[in-house]
Amino acid sequence: MKLKYISFIILLGVFHQQLLVAQTLDDAKVWYLEGRYAEALPVFKAEYQVNPMDAPLNQWLGVSLYKTGSLTEAEQYLKFASDRKIPEAHLSLGELYAKLYRFEEAEKEFDKYQRANRRNNEALERLDLVREYSTKLQRAISRSEDIQIIDSLVLPKTDFLNAYNLSASSGSVIPINEFFKDHALNDKTLLINERKDKIYYTSGEG
Repeated sequence: MKLKYISFIILLGVFHQQLLVAQTLDDAKVWYLEGRYAEALPVFKAEYQVNPMDAPLNQWLGVSLYKTGSLTEAEQYLKFASDRKIPEAHLSLGELYAKLYRFEEAEKEFDKYQRANRRNNEALERLDLVREYSTKLQRAISRSEDIQIIDSLVLPKTDFLNAYNLSASSGSVIPINEFFKDHALNDKTLLINERKDKIYYTSGEG
């Protein structure tokens, strides 16, 4: 009798623990749908340790990681879910690829999502928004110029004009003694305007 009672208590405890886990996972799904990804993430991580081959769980975990800023870590879970043909994983993985500037891979995932939801107008509208974002991002990247870093330059004063170039519309800078022969201020410079009808210089000390 005592043995049966102990067995019943153990079974009740196991059932209660499973019930708590189920409730926690259900809570995490609700948080996920509400966009509370940071709250859902620990639960999905814990559940993944038990069910790593669960495709929807990989989708939830991947999206939660992605939405909380862990893009690189999220990729493996979203790719697993995408390979298992979870439709929402295609869209999420495509969006992630776009943010990583991997636009060709992103477009492949968008195509998969489109085929899986070809009769779902709401899903296709979501796809249009994500695709539009990806296209704008790609255009911004293609229009970016190479960045040139200009470092400081230290050189003798007499060599300064050899390294200092003005555009033609800005005029030209030359040593003052090249314009005024026998000028006493040999270390000075002057500016000649573009039309070469005006000059600017100082004859003072300093």
